[in-house]
Amino acid sequence: MSKNFISENKLDRKKNNLHTSTGTNGGFRMVNLAPQSKRSNSTEHAFLVITSAEKAKANIWSDDFDSGNHLLTYHGDNKASQNIFNTPKKGNFYLDEIFSENFAQSTQAFPILYFKLFADNRVEYMGLAYPIPNGLKSIREKNNIPNYEAKFYIDQTTSIKKEWLTHLKEGKSAKNSIVPQSWSNFIHLKPISSNKKNYE
Repeated sequence: MSKNFISENKLDRKKNNLHTSTGTNGGFRMVNLAPQSKRSNSTEHAFLVITSAEKAKANIWSDDFDSGNHLLTYHGDNKASQNIFNTPKKGNFYLDEIFSENFAQSTQAFPILYFKLFADNRVEYMGLAYPIPNGLKSIREKNNIPNYEAKFYIDQTTSIKKEWLTHLKEGKSAKNSIVPQSWSNFIHLKPISSNKKNYE
């Protein structure tokens, strides 16, 4: 995928301009529905942004993105607590939800946008992230602190239109022409990619 701008109507890989109130400087950022859009029969979440650094700082979990295999190994956000869910931004709570068996078909399902923070402080959108079946495990490292290690398939080829993100924030149903095919496949339990080594 080109590292240039896709278009003014699509998600910009080189600038932090999600057209939302979220940031992309690291970790988990949940974008919720606009207050007037919240419905009692559906999720209050519009989409999740996760950002990982090219090189982790000392004493912070290291992530790894293998672009050739579209595989992201991502660590949760517990850095100090013996309670794996006791984190300020609920990162491990979200991971637990995302990797649950029925997440794709749930009314609580939300897309995940993956950004990468480079050593020169560039932040680039890399693609939509999808949980790999059985891809979440509990680990203990870093002074015996419990954390999660998660495996995601990254769709690096699909362009994301800002119009779709706006529809998600407003709780509206988007027309098929702006919904990414991989997301449509995911929520209808179809293969995300023809790369069967990574996904079924």
